[in-house]
Amino acid sequence: MSYVGITRRSWQERYLEHAEKALESSSSTRFHEAIRTMQGQKVVCVHDVSAYGLTKADAKAYESKLIKESTLWPRGLNMRA
Repeated sequence: MSYVGITRRSWQERYLEHAEKALESSSSTRFHEAIRTMQGQKVVCVHDVSAYGLTKADAKAYESKLIKESTLWPRGLNMRA
């Protein structure tokens, strides 16, 4: 499954934030549910930096385009574009 997101921090920091949120059982996003499901399993996790140095508006537009093309649920883990 794939997930697309934008951040100003490193992807490692952002992923750890998602992982911490995923441990909260109240989080019901598909991405957090997937992280919880993977706990204790051998998982290949690939991070791809698709773009950098964009303005905030351009980054949001690019993120939305990528989500619509490939990661919008049920094809991926993004719940909205």
